[in-house]
Amino acid sequence: MSVGAGKYNKRISIQVKGEGKDKDGYPIKDWQDVVKVWANVRTISAKEYFQSKQMKSEKTAQFQFRYREGLHEDMRIVYKDRNYEIESIINDNEENITLTIIGIEVI
Repeated sequence: MSVGAGKYNKRISIQVKGEGKDKDGYPIKDWQDVVKVWANVRTISAKEYFQSKQMKSEKTAQFQFRYREGLHEDMRIVYKDRNYEIESIINDNEENITLTIIGIEVI
């Protein structure tokens, strides 16, 4: 099964939280790129709610791209300077052709 390249027209980065040290030797955790891929991006939903006396906004998006191994829910997606926590990773139809990731951006 062939997947048309024109469908994937948005550039996303998939990142993992890495371990590092600052100039004084203290541990810091910083996000590092694992891979940049071309993806099809769709907004699924957006909602607002109150939490801890603060107004929050949450957007859910779907990112679909060519299959690749080694991704997990502890990673995040960066798209247009916005960070999305990975909610789920789906191997579409278990065919190892495309992956769909559901990501949540909390503002």
